[in-house]
Amino acid sequence: MRFGWVRRHSGRVVSRHLTESRVRITYQLVGMLIETTPERNRSTVANPEQSREKRTMLTREDILQELAQEAATTRRVLERVPEDKLDWRPHEKSFSLGQLAMHVATIPGMLAQAAALEEFSVDPNGIPRPSAASNAELLSALDESLAAAHEIVGAMDAESLAAPWKLVDGGDVLLTIPRASFLRSIMLNHWYHHRGQLTVYLRQTGVPVPAVYGPSADEAPVFS
Repeated sequence: MRFGWVRRHSGRVVSRHLTESRVRITYQLVGMLIETTPERNRSTVANPEQSREKRTMLTREDILQELAQEAATTRRVLERVPEDKLDWRPHEKSFSLGQLAMHVATIPGMLAQAAALEEFSVDPNGIPRPSAASNAELLSALDESLAAAHEIVGAMDAESLAAPWKLVDGGDVLLTIPRASFLRSIMLNHWYHHRGQLTVYLRQTGVPVPAVYGPSADEAPVFS
């Protein structure tokens, strides 16, 4: 698998496929988690059963349907990535085009694996940022990532989706949200954020931008 930053340890079973684990995660993701998580879900869940009754939770089917729908759009964007400009970056502090495109390709599988765990721990060293070597590698990585996400999320039942997911730093719990909220904010919304960023890279490198939710300056929407 490409998602090597998800490190497994022994522990209680979360689903029939995955075991409890801690993984390393960058401080940048900590900030994103806090910024994109509704205020009401940021504190530790004191009474999970009561909280589950009060909120309307995304279902497994909701997540998988959206994942499949957005996968087609993501593929169109990745297909446009020019192989001769994979090292291009808009600023010295920015991802290269190849790094950003690979990140977009691998987000669903990488973060579905993370969501299935019960606890994340912060690592100041961050997450590796590999670059793609070719367009074919990007599309292969996307296929692998989507297959992993479908398998992992497909194994989650309602109880697993409602269960609390924790972000920790040493002995401190930084954030507790329902697992479904993690999938909503960090797997899906995070994916769309970087996909939008990638369309800007395409524009800046002179590549026609595909339609995403509406027409771009280069083409009309594609409905399938």
